Amino acid sequence: LQRFNSPRVTQPAIFVTELALGYTLLDLGLAPAAMAGHSIGEFAAATLAGVFDETDALELIATRAKLSAEAPEGKMLAVNADEAKAQAAADAEKGKVWMAVRNAAGRQVIAGEVAAVDRAATALAAAGVKCRPLPVNRAYHTPLMAEAEAALAIKLQSMTLQPPSVPLCCNGSGGWMDDATATDPIYWAAHVASCVRWSENMAALASKAPATVVEVGSGSSLAP
Repeated sequence: LQRFNSPRVTQPAIFVTELALGYTLLDLGLAPAAMAGHSIGEFAAATLAGVFDETDALELIATRAKLSAEAPEGKMLAVNADEAKAQAAADAEKGKVWMAVRNAAGRQVIAGEVAAVDRAATALAAAGVKCRPLPVNRAYHTPLMAEAEAALAIKLQSMTLQPPSVPLCCNGSGGWMDDATATDPIYWAAHVASCVRWSENMAALASKAPATVVEVGSGSSLAP
């Protein structure tokens, strides 16, 4: 189990599971009106939408996983509070803790240096806010992943990126991904160190109503 929790294993496993399930739905004739992916899932969605060549995507995720394993140790904390409270907790440890994921109303993730996140957790608990550490030992989607970002930027320079074939949500902006962003290596490199604006992605998908939202992955943690 400890070996499976290594980024070298979990990130490729998440990616190939989501990609395989996505291909299965396409083969069954389910045509998506739009797609969104949460963190690593954005790479799977982008591959299904034709942004990445499949071989390039697999190589990129393997590289991202290796670089993640080499990144400084960190911690991620799920916070059951609104964005303002979670942001305030991060700001109290400025330069050591950051907002990492805006999941939904009342569900945020902050991340950063281990001791600083622990102090933030203590302060939140004292204020009556429920929080729990995530089962990772890296501070994904924070500046602590800067070295991985720089190396990924170099890796991406050799890859050809295409505009998405269907509307694709953007974790970075929270809105729809334009062609310039989809084909920008800098965006995809920075993804590992940037906040995931998932709540805004869900709002964008909701604008496609009455379409049905289908979660494609190894669980159902993002489903309402």
